[in-house]
Amino acid sequence: MQADPGYVAAPGGGGPGVLVLHAWWGLSDGIRRFCDRLAGEGFVALAPDLCGGRTAGTIAEDANVDAVVLYYGTASGIDHARQPSPVLGHFAENDDLEPADEVGSLEDDVRRARRPARFHVYPGVGHWFAEADRPHAYDEAAASLALRRTVGFLRSQLQREAVAPPPQW
Repeated sequence: MQADPGYVAAPGGGGPGVLVLHAWWGLSDGIRRFCDRLAGEGFVALAPDLCGGRTAGTIAEDANVDAVVLYYGTASGIDHARQPSPVLGHFAENDDLEPADEVGSLEDDVRRARRPARFHVYPGVGHWFAEADRPHAYDEAAASLALRRTVGFLRSQLQREAVAPPPQW
C-alpha cells in the first residue's frame, strides 16, 4: 500500500495557496490540524508527505536520514551531533543571503560534530545559481557541476534500499 502524497485542506470557495513543509517527524496529525486551521482562515494548504507515510514519535526515530544535500542554505541553531549523516553542500561565492562567514561557520559546526562533510563554493555565482527558472541568477555550468556532485553523493550514500514513488497527484 502506498502512502498518500500529502494532505490538502481548503475552504469551500478556495483561496490563496500555502505550502506547509513538515519537520523530520513526518506528515503528522499536528501538521494536518495546522493545515485545517489555515483552511479555516481562508487558505488552501498543501502539506506534501516527504517521508512516505512514516512518522516519528521521538527524535531518536529520525536517525534514518542517510544523506543531507544543501543548496545555498546555512540554517543556524542546529545540533549537528544528533544526526550522523554525511553532508554535501553547494554554496555561491557571491551570496548576500548566505555570506561566506556563515557557510564557514556551518562547515566548522558540522566537522566539530564529526560528520563527514564536503562543501563546494562555486566561484563567480550568486544565490539561486542552480535554479533555471531564475535567469538573473542561473549559471548552467555551476548548476550542472552541482547536480553531478549531488547525484554521485546520493548514489554513494543511498544504495541500500529502494523506495516506491508516491502515487501521481
